[in-house]
Amino acid sequence: MFGFCGRRLPGSGTTLRAAVAVLCVAVATSANAADPPASAPLHGIAAFGTHPPTPKTLPEANPFAPIRPVGFLADDPADAYVQAAPFDPFAVSARAGSAVVPVGHAVPASAKRTSSASIAQPIAPDPYDASIFPSNASPANPFAVDPYAVQRPVAGGYADEPPPIRPKRVVSYWVNEVLPEEILFRSYLGDPKGARMASRILHETNAGWMWELEAGGRIPLFRFGTPSDTVGRSGRPEGWQVDIEGAAFPRLNFEQELDLDYTDFRVGLPVTYQRGNWQYKIEFYHLSSHVGDELLIRDPTFQRVNYLRDAIRLSAGYFVNPDVRLYGEAEWAWNAHGGAEPWHFQFGFDYSPTQPSIDLRQPQPFFAANVGLREDVNFGGGVNIVTGLQWRGANSDHLFRFGVEYYNGKSYQYEIFDEHEELLGIGFWFDF
Repeated sequence: MFGFCGRRLPGSGTTLRAAVAVLCVAVATSANAADPPASAPLHGIAAFGTHPPTPKTLPEANPFAPIRPVGFLADDPADAYVQAAPFDPFAVSARAGSAVVPVGHAVPASAKRTSSASIAQPIAPDPYDASIFPSNASPANPFAVDPYAVQRPVAGGYADEPPPIRPKRVVSYWVNEVLPEEILFRSYLGDPKGARMASRILHETNAGWMWELEAGGRIPLFRFGTPSDTVGRSGRPEGWQVDIEGAAFPRLNFEQELDLDYTDFRVGLPVTYQRGNWQYKIEFYHLSSHVGDELLIRDPTFQRVNYLRDAIRLSAGYFVNPDVRLYGEAEWAWNAHGGAEPWHFQFGFDYSPTQPSIDLRQPQPFFAANVGLREDVNFGGGVNIVTGLQWRGANSDHLFRFGVEYYNGKSYQYEIFDEHEELLGIGFWFDF
């Protein structure tokens, strides 16, 4: 045909020669469109179950584009691994039957054997959808899957992998940081006056059932130390830190329709330091005690006292191991009223495993004992013991506890600081 188009037609008119030329051009164009160039990439699955050609390295990735999970190899040795491509929200993945293959991967032979249909072009796969990877796949790159991704339900139940835990890097440098995430010197677990959220239902030998509450918390303001989400060589955050804390400690009376009997308020500014197994704290705080209006109405003869302390507190703690802390502290009040005296002392220990609880089925036991001595009562005081189960956050390090509390000694409600009490009951605590 092309030889005919190149010949001159003898005796032909101008109109006939022009028509033949147009016909030749049309035939040549259709021939070129029918035959793909030899360099065109091949897509899809080769016929009769053969493997596709070895995939080539994809174009250079955009350094500012997020990368989709890649790096998984199926067990079939014929399956090939391809370099990651930049994430394109409009990219497509290849589906062969029920097998889904992420973009940038060779099509597994197992997928090719399941269907001979041509590959469709659906939307880009969800990187957190467990179904996009073969069940027998193993990661070739530990960074291929987002380690912070929340597991989603998959067919037949939940994925076998537990919720991910962010590993904290060990660093040796310190930085200035505003509003860090962690608290360096945590409240004592057995302290009935800790800055936390707590609710306890206790029975007092003489007064009956009481509802003791702790409504407060502590906020870290500034740190010069290891950055948030990192630890020092001791496995704990290190450095200097300034916090602010506050709490109210009301007591409600179950025997009197939940009348408010007493409330203590405290606000403080602790400065803490932690390095290695040791931690220290110096704190300035104000504490005042108040009586409830309902109690005064119920008992007009009650003599209210204006118990008040403005004090400085020095504390030290030592970790025998990551789960056990010993501590002691002394405080001196430069402003004391209503029966308050300058010196208070406190010491004890906490046992609280640092192992995180992956879910509610994995609690850990805890135990704590606290002894408080006060000059107010001739250096008598009280002993508080708490024990039960705890759940520690996998990444936040917050602590939720449920258990039993026993207290014996002078009341820690300072409006009645010189009365003896014996309390037993249950409660829960949330420690920041």
